[in-house]
Amino acid sequence: MNVASVHFYPEYGKEPVYAGATGIEEVLNLLKEFSSRLGQPLFVGEFAALGHDREDKLTMEQFRELQTRLLDAFVNEKIDLSAYWVFDYTSDRSGPGLIRKDNKYSWILDQIVEYNEKMQ
Repeated sequence: MNVASVHFYPEYGKEPVYAGATGIEEVLNLLKEFSSRLGQPLFVGEFAALGHDREDKLTMEQFRELQTRLLDAFVNEKIDLSAYWVFDYTSDRSGPGLIRKDNKYSWILDQIVEYNEKMQ
């Protein structure tokens, strides 16, 4: 299947800007329009909340706020397909947003299930 594929990592407290669009929903809308012109579904092939730089650690509350905002935008903009940044079964890796069933980000799995139901 051909898709228009992008990665999307907006920074907490800073609106993304791309090709004249500003803000999460506006940028996603622009990308969705572009993929439609190509006759292809839009695949947000990786997404996650991000601090201002890779060393900027978000609090869990900030991470959850931005993560929820992203998923709300996916629903509102009717994004065709998306894949969260990373699920990892190994216990030696860590980092913001890295999901395992037994770590502090495991709630994201439940959130994704909830939003999948909203999209159907």
